[in-house]
Amino acid sequence: MNVSMLAYELFPFNLGGLGIHIKYIADSLSRLCDLEVVMPFDMNASGIKVVPVPVNGAKSLVKVKYDPEMVRHYNKVLVKRFEGNNTDVVHSHDWVTADGGRRVKEEFGIPFVLTLHSTMLGKKKYLGTFKESRYGLEKSLYSADRIIAVSGKIKEELVDLYSVDPKIIRVVYNGIDSGGFSTGDENKYIFFIGRISPMKGIEYLLESFAGIIDDYRDYKLVICGEGDVDYVDEIKERCRKLKIDRKVQFIGRVDQKKLNKLYSESTIVCLPSIYEPFGLTVLEGAASGKPVITTSMSGASEIIDNWKNAVVVKPKDSAELSMAMKKLLDNAELRNNISKNALKLAKQYSWDKAAKETLNVYKEIA
Repeated sequence: MNVSMLAYELFPFNLGGLGIHIKYIADSLSRLCDLEVVMPFDMNASGIKVVPVPVNGAKSLVKVKYDPEMVRHYNKVLVKRFEGNNTDVVHSHDWVTADGGRRVKEEFGIPFVLTLHSTMLGKKKYLGTFKESRYGLEKSLYSADRIIAVSGKIKEELVDLYSVDPKIIRVVYNGIDSGGFSTGDENKYIFFIGRISPMKGIEYLLESFAGIIDDYRDYKLVICGEGDVDYVDEIKERCRKLKIDRKVQFIGRVDQKKLNKLYSESTIVCLPSIYEPFGLTVLEGAASGKPVITTSMSGASEIIDNWKNAVVVKPKDSAELSMAMKKLLDNAELRNNISKNALKLAKQYSWDKAAKETLNVYKEIA
């Protein structure tokens, strides 16, 4: 089977989890079918065939922000790639390349699969934010022959908020390369990794940490990731107001080797999101043998056995989050039990498993 995956970011040239997902799902799919990844710039991706459809400036922006007009242009020009092509399935991801998949289907009749990692209307519902320019591209989901949702939560949004026929939606959870992570000795810090944005619930993490720090003075909070400068400044000011700024360390973006070390030496990994369609951090923390705390708004909560292989709390509930932290910090045996089960959880969700399920979706329509 010949498959063309339309992408805009691909690890290590990525803005967030989308580029990581595409890298690993493409790597596993490449062993199951003849796969190419169409990108707006050329790059070397070991084991993955990258086909560039150059768009000036895309490479310099992809780690910083999306330019909607640049994205629109890319979705238009990539269609030429398919003239006389023998592609069996075209596979887009999110709003970023949804319009490209729609155009390829309409122009050449190639079956179209779209993976949704989040939705604009979902963000509007839970965060109050809405970006019309992105929604215009997201409308292409109505042209898809099949839609892959990265969690049951996203499937629910598609049905309830977009009136998509549930019969064309398939849930395929994200995976994890467990071999890329390892567990290490605790170094007395709570670890957050992700884009610094309102959807990640960082303000509630700060409030929760402030509520326990008097009892755990040896601990610190390490925040890894980047975000909008104004919002990062707002979060840092919040630390000062809570009088925890000396206990909170902002380390920005780090390379994969450093990230793996940060996971391995943490005591708890925390992802207190307000809106989180899946949350790769949950599986990465689990693969590192660490107790992970997330919220019921995370799609990953659907695969968690609460207080067995991870911990799920209510979103925006600083008090419950504080209690969960304290319960874990006070009980090394509990942490160890959750850690052992977390490793088992991570092994159940490999990228190879996700790739096989994705291939089955292709076979339904090709």
